[in-house]
Amino acid sequence: MKKLLSTTVLAIALLGLPLLGRAHLFWNTHLLVIAFFFYLLFFTQPAFQAMVAGREATTDRYSFFVILAALILTLSGGIVDWAYFNGEAHRMEMDRCRITGLLMLFIGSAIRIWAIVCLGTYFSNTVRFGTEHQLITKGPYQFIRHPSYLGAYLAILGSTMFLSSIRFFLVGMVLMLLAYHYRIVVEERAMMNQFPNEFPTFRSKTKKLIPFIY
Repeated sequence: MKKLLSTTVLAIALLGLPLLGRAHLFWNTHLLVIAFFFYLLFFTQPAFQAMVAGREATTDRYSFFVILAALILTLSGGIVDWAYFNGEAHRMEMDRCRITGLLMLFIGSAIRIWAIVCLGTYFSNTVRFGTEHQLITKGPYQFIRHPSYLGAYLAILGSTMFLSSIRFFLVGMVLMLLAYHYRIVVEERAMMNQFPNEFPTFRSKTKKLIPFIY
């Protein structure tokens, strides 16, 4: 119940508030598709708790709020762009955007969920480690060190592409990459302290976020 409530509040803030001036779009198919993936991703992870994130800000270095801010700017901006500024003049290009965006949403969501399932109880919204925490190197972690961030990155960008908001696709490409880069820096410092013997070997064999590139 708590997860449903927190996810719904966040969904209203991110997806609903930008449409106050276009209320007839609340039940638009495009927004419903975005909402479906939004709930799917948030229901496969721990409940959103800003107060918990605030208490853990020392170890998390506020990276949770950095990612949240980038998400709000990217997704809400994409919805505003779609609802208020996108015309229908280039329908063929928009159809291509929607198909590409939908594929990105599917692929990103699948990667994200796969990574969360592999981490199991070790997954959290903030950077924190328990006393019995283990370094996970199976599943998508064989290829990159932070597959859940890659999945979320693709899904968020896919949302803006699905809405045919090229402007906020480009904005999100930069903002979300910077936000996840900051989280990765914070997290890997903590991982080095938590796994001083295992993590250097794991890091030498894998890329951070994008296979073979970064």
